[in-house]
Amino acid sequence: MDKTSALMAGVTAAMLLASPGPSISQTGQSSGADGKAAPAPDRTGASDVEEVGDRISLLLARTPSDSAKTLDELLARLPGTPRDIAEQAIDGLMAEDVIHRIGDGTPASPYRYWSQRGYQS
Repeated sequence: MDKTSALMAGVTAAMLLASPGPSISQTGQSSGADGKAAPAPDRTGASDVEEVGDRISLLLARTPSDSAKTLDELLARLPGTPRDIAEQAIDGLMAEDVIHRIGDGTPASPYRYWSQRGYQS
């Protein structure tokens, strides 16, 4: 590799490592516009959505409906988690009947999530 190519490769690598902008995770999902990266997948190769789903299931384990949590409350407990990934995880957990939703999805009655089940891995 000539000196110019080596220099350009070094500059490009440094820019990519220092860049606060959007990036692509190992699963091909980009981070949010705010530059926060999606949670890294675990060593078993689980997707970001599955990992976030596990974390949400743990947060909501044995949560009665009168203590249900909003998406914003869950995201506050999951720093750096992109909202769209959390929404996908919640949809999957509801489809699997792991968590339940109450509320109308309006500002006066936002969706709130709960689960009487223990943590499901």
